[in-house]
Amino acid sequence: KQPQGRMTEHLWSMQPGDALNFRVVLHKLRYLPNVYEHVGMIGTGSGITSLLQVIRASVDDATDRTKLSLLFANPSNKRVLLKGTL
Repeated sequence: KQPQGRMTEHLWSMQPGDALNFRVVLHKLRYLPNVYEHVGMIGTGSGITSLLQVIRASVDDATDRTKLSLLFANPSNKRVLLKGTL
């Protein structure tokens, strides 16, 4: 928990069943190794494809020491895209 962080404080104040809206990034992001110590990613549904590209870029680069975290959710196991890869 980030002390005094606006997003952190909001997330930690939420109750089960509360809704949270996110905006979609509408521009291209370029992953560069070792720029950040830790990259956290949140995705659902087909959004997993771009996150997997970042993960693969990091894992395939032996010099990249970036720690990666992925939170992925889907309403049903039947509809998980790339289930075998995850």
